Amino acid sequence: MAFRSLLLCEHEATARLVGRVFRDLGVDMEHLTASDIAVEKIKQGSFDAVVVDDADPTGAALVLEAARSLTSSKKCLGVVLAHSQTSLGVAFGAGTHLVIYKPIAADRVRSGLTAVRNLMGRKHRRQSPRVRVEIDATLSREGKAERRAVIIDLSEGGAALRIDGSLAASEPLNLTCVLPGTSNSLSATAEIVWRDAQGWLGVRFVDLTGDSQRVLRDWVSSNSRTRNPIATQTKR
Repeated sequence: MAFRSLLLCEHEATARLVGRVFRDLGVDMEHLTASDIAVEKIKQGSFDAVVVDDADPTGAALVLEAARSLTSSKKCLGVVLAHSQTSLGVAFGAGTHLVIYKPIAADRVRSGLTAVRNLMGRKHRRQSPRVRVEIDATLSREGKAERRAVIIDLSEGGAALRIDGSLAASEPLNLTCVLPGTSNSLSATAEIVWRDAQGWLGVRFVDLTGDSQRVLRDWVSSNSRTRNPIATQTKR
């Protein structure tokens, strides 16, 4: 049985993009623009994910609350398409499991919805290989103190991070780490694409030097073929 999703969004271009990515991921999507109709749809049948646009905060909250409160939707994932300036308290309101940050662009949506799809179960085969890891990393922004993070999932295009506390999504950040089993330092400019209710972040690399890009590509290709389930750093 195919996974089912519902999208509440008045912006047609966004709806087309989300629908196309969901189809690529093997998820059926029903698009609605009115919150009252969306609530009725949720009452009539179960959905694996409900995606709402925070452009209509009142309608988004009503739909997420309906998905959270109905027995038929207890396992439904609540997803918010949010501006980076949206406070975490608002973004992670009733029933929210994951926030995908605007601007809505194909690569950002694919990264966020792939995370949603994998939370549904029976993980979708990714177009680009990723490696489960535990790598200490440093995050920095100009004029601000460095932050420590742990990379838990790494690919050529981005990473999933675990970090204590909050981190604003409005500005790019610099990420540096050393790849396990090597002495190669990876340095990249990244932007926050999604955030889940546990505080994990999904980032997309927007600027990698030629050397870093080659080193990362070779490392991911090599480690995605190994049997070791988690690549970790050797503690010094």
